[in-house]
Amino acid sequence: RLLNILFFAYRTMETPPVRKNEAGLWEPIDETVVCDENVGVYLAPINAIYNQSFFHSNNSAVRDSMDGWAACSNKLYMWLYETNYRHYLYPLNTYDTMIETYRFCKSHNAVYMMNEGQYNQGNVTHFGKYFNARAEFNVNDNFADIADDFFAAYFREAATPMREYFDLLQMHLRDLEQTYPADVNGNIYNEMAQARFWPYATLNKWLGLIDEAYKAIEPYKNSDPDLYLTLRKHIDLESIFPRFSLIRLHSGMYTKAELQTMRKEFKADCVALNIRYESETTSLDGLFSEWGV
Repeated sequence: RLLNILFFAYRTMETPPVRKNEAGLWEPIDETVVCDENVGVYLAPINAIYNQSFFHSNNSAVRDSMDGWAACSNKLYMWLYETNYRHYLYPLNTYDTMIETYRFCKSHNAVYMMNEGQYNQGNVTHFGKYFNARAEFNVNDNFADIADDFFAAYFREAATPMREYFDLLQMHLRDLEQTYPADVNGNIYNEMAQARFWPYATLNKWLGLIDEAYKAIEPYKNSDPDLYLTLRKHIDLESIFPRFSLIRLHSGMYTKAELQTMRKEFKADCVALNIRYESETTSLDGLFSEWGV
């Protein structure tokens, strides 16, 4: 069999054994670090800024790393990231940037790209698993076309309010990046569970759009019950993030009875949707136990 042998360039091993020549280009420090034809580097830029593409100046360190390893191997494999591992239930704004990152990697002779998300989660909320899947098949696809096709097919009659919610969410995330650049900077461990990032009124506005989405699919309840349940599940999934934020960050806005009802309904939907983790290492079970639900 023809085999390719890969080694992992990750964290302390991410820096390539290269130097710049007189022309300002990366070259191997000596011939002993040049990989054989069937040996490749599996590069995992965990500290990249993922709310911007690798073309962006904020990711110059990643570009240098890729250029350096490309000088040592003609087989570059990429391990990328698309979620916040500290806060699974909060969004990471890679929606329209990851496809550009794919293009950058392909232009640098990447022969393989794997985009790690919530690998141990049963289901992913806040639109976290859809856009990149299609882009991985065609890095030259258009993000706007991908989004249009997705909302029309995935939400049917509920596409308009759900698309409005998504557009507002993406705009809000970009605003957070401008307002809090040190805190919301595209790192996969940003501390996103802060009330200042997610105002009470904003979250409720998004839930109002989700309520409109439920109303839009109501006719299917009798005409096509199976389709209704499928579409409702899709909408339920996208309700998880704003509901969770209201419960965790704005609990003082509710009576004790109201809050407990919200918690019970939230848990029931998480169980039904197979959402099991609050972070990469923290199960929701502890939180539910703390809530007494």
